[in-house]
Amino acid sequence: MSLQRYFTTFLLILFVGLGAYYLVHYGYYPVALVNSQMITANRFEVEYAVAYNYYVRALSASKDTDPRTREFKKELRRAVLDNLVEQALVRQDLNQRIGRELDQIVQGKILNSQKLDPQTIEETARVVYGLDLSEFESLVLVPQARKEILQGRLFLEKKNYEEWLREAKKNAKVFIVTPEFYWEESTVKLRD
Repeated sequence: MSLQRYFTTFLLILFVGLGAYYLVHYGYYPVALVNSQMITANRFEVEYAVAYNYYVRALSASKDTDPRTREFKKELRRAVLDNLVEQALVRQDLNQRIGRELDQIVQGKILNSQKLDPQTIEETARVVYGLDLSEFESLVLVPQARKEILQGRLFLEKKNYEEWLREAKKNAKVFIVTPEFYWEESTVKLRD
């Protein structure tokens, strides 16, 4: 009986260790919590890579701004995390307002806005953002559609989106786990 208990304990420790390695290796740990909703390191790094690739392409001919500088990269990382906080707040508000039909409404909005040929959209996503069509949809189109849906709902209520966002950020409970940033005055700030 004692040997079986040690073997079971060993296997449990092994599986917990492998699980922890998997979670850390693939970035499935939080970098921030927004009203108890987790923003994972994986999502943050993917969004940062997309934004960075976009700016490298967009600013390649610019003499004023070099996207390869350390300061630019730090500010871009800060802006990406701030945008992810905003996306989380939008998603949370829409889930309260709309509920289960949100995904269907978002997909309908995306389909209605895609008047262009799918090959044209895919090529544009690849050239401008370095993404395939499914990644472009999940990282760019879906958050934009959610934002536009919320803006439409707020417009019907005679409210301004920017004012709503300021109030939502002010009332949000944001806890940033990474030592790179902190939350102050309703925005993500860089640590020195």
